[in-house]
Amino acid sequence: MSEKDSYFPEIIKRFLNEGLSSLTFSEQNEAMNYLMNLYEAEPCNREIVHILLQFLNQRGDYQKAKDVGYRFLMMDGYVKEILGELSVSYMQTDEMDTYFTLVKHFMENEPPKKHNDMAEEKPDNLIFFPRKYQLVRDIQHFPEWSSSEQLSFLQQISVGEFDRYIEPLKAFLIEEQISPYVKTVIFELFQEHHVDQELTVEKAAHVKTFNPAQLCFEEEQKRADQVIVALHEKLESENPSLLEQLLATFQHHLFLLYPFNYPENTAENWANAYIDWAMRFYQEEQQPNEEIADCVRFIEQLEIYQQKFLI
Repeated sequence: MSEKDSYFPEIIKRFLNEGLSSLTFSEQNEAMNYLMNLYEAEPCNREIVHILLQFLNQRGDYQKAKDVGYRFLMMDGYVKEILGELSVSYMQTDEMDTYFTLVKHFMENEPPKKHNDMAEEKPDNLIFFPRKYQLVRDIQHFPEWSSSEQLSFLQQISVGEFDRYIEPLKAFLIEEQISPYVKTVIFELFQEHHVDQELTVEKAAHVKTFNPAQLCFEEEQKRADQVIVALHEKLESENPSLLEQLLATFQHHLFLLYPFNYPENTAENWANAYIDWAMRFYQEEQQPNEEIADCVRFIEQLEIYQQKFLI
């Protein structure tokens, strides 16, 4: 942390050091209110905005993160840390085309460096989306790149010579160290290019073979929509704040799992499971039946798994 971090309360320091999972739901709300008050007082403070974006992304409030980040960039211009954090927001809302357009706009309009500055500057591969990034980079080093670099590479080959990368990309779908979010994007690329092959995917110790050209998830989407409807029915009037958080978490989990399915169960049970899981953070643990308890355990496993790959 920087020296300025010493001015933040302990709850914010804990978030910065240990992530959102170190805070209870009530502490998350307290931290959110604190950061939003700071942001409203200093909307152009890049450190505050960066921390707020990290918090919003980890909380699953991607639309709010996009709004805050975009507003900052419109006022302050190119800031690589802000653009990098926004990659998470746009990836989770399936708007990477919009994101790359944004990156291109700001990088093209970045003020040129003075000659002396360029001579003194140390080589700095822009961690998030390097200006000098070239497709000639050896894809065998793909696992060593940051998640944002991997996404940048995937975006470029999606409109280029995708076929030449099919074999190595297939191998990355079963590499444990590759983020499940990146694996989702890779698999969606195979679908977009109608690759009619059996592909093995590994996520959270689950391994299964899928054919992207023949995969149809209409039934799974219907089940997801039913869970969303059930959550609305249970929480929209009584606890809209919790509803917003759980809807974001559920969508986050869907993206993390794809192309895997949730285990078979009713939409009612899954909605109750997400509510029961959230209540544990308020120390209001329920006593669900065994079917709901199984769903809660699955959600907990997803949370543990995704903590390894926060990007």
